[in-house]
Amino acid sequence: MLALSIWFGGIIMIGAIVAPVSDAALHRFYITSYIAGALVLTSLFAMALLGPRPSGFFARLGVALGMFALTVYASLELRALS
Repeated sequence: MLALSIWFGGIIMIGAIVAPVSDAALHRFYITSYIAGALVLTSLFAMALLGPRPSGFFARLGVALGMFALTVYASLELRALS
């Protein structure tokens, strides 16, 4: 839950405040975002493997994979613009 909070909160913070100001902050954000996304996906898979699947597992997994894919896409598009 902490990784998801950091991930989603970072998206809002970067988009609203930091993005117009600093390219270095965007680079650090994407690295942090990749780590948080990997932690969310890993923890979902660990919960599914170590016991019964949590309720709404596939919905959670779909949202996490979608967010991770969008993060990677945004990072690649930003690099293409630079």
